[in-house]
Amino acid sequence: VAFVAYHYTNAQDVYVPIRWCVSAYVWLTGFGNGVYFWASADFSAKRFLQQIWRMNFLCALLALATNTAWIDYYFVALATVHFVLIFLCLGATRLLGKYVFRGWPTPDRKLGREACDAEKAVGWLLLVVLTCLLWVPPQLNNMQRNSAPKTPYDYVFQTWLKDINHHTANYFWTRTRMDYLSSIHGLLFAAVYARFRDWWPKASLALRAPCYAVASALFAVAVYVAKMPKYCCNSGADYRSVNAYVGTLWIP
Repeated sequence: VAFVAYHYTNAQDVYVPIRWCVSAYVWLTGFGNGVYFWASADFSAKRFLQQIWRMNFLCALLALATNTAWIDYYFVALATVHFVLIFLCLGATRLLGKYVFRGWPTPDRKLGREACDAEKAVGWLLLVVLTCLLWVPPQLNNMQRNSAPKTPYDYVFQTWLKDINHHTANYFWTRTRMDYLSSIHGLLFAAVYARFRDWWPKASLALRAPCYAVASALFAVAVYVAKMPKYCCNSGADYRSVNAYVGTLWIP
């Protein structure tokens, strides 16, 4: 509701909080898919197509009915891109566990058996490497790619997006670059979630206190950066370059 109201009223005063909500959505994509795949090892084509359909069918109908570009519903685009990346990285890691590292247990939801820590670590690192290869180089003024040298991003996304139209290509880069790290943070928490879930209710206040302190400090950093004169004005144009690094700090 807040997101729709923001776009309807063009309320630029709440630009940063809305960006944080978008980042949280991508964070949840990493967290939710990490929890699911590490518990089920369900990397079937059926699962993949079900998720793509669920995320995109309503958006596709709206885009066709209103003659609106798919990328303008960028919540859907972000969730789709990060789901595909996580599916590929965790799926590749599961194949390593099946054919190379045979000592890794196969996750099984019915038995309550999750992926081992080694599998989680490798899967997470693969996502970090792939994400950085796609979105880190190069650092561009105003986040535009018009005169940028060729990078893996161009071969994976930019070439065929340009064939659709330049708006889709440019907007896709801008939106995905703003939140390219968010699913990494969510997946990292998914890796420790089972232990955290079991530990937290039993932990004393003294043990919880450092968690509260760290969470408060991260939130304070995010608010401080968002309130800096360089980033709080100009309709968020400058803030877009740092959202990837501070947009999920408030979640803890």
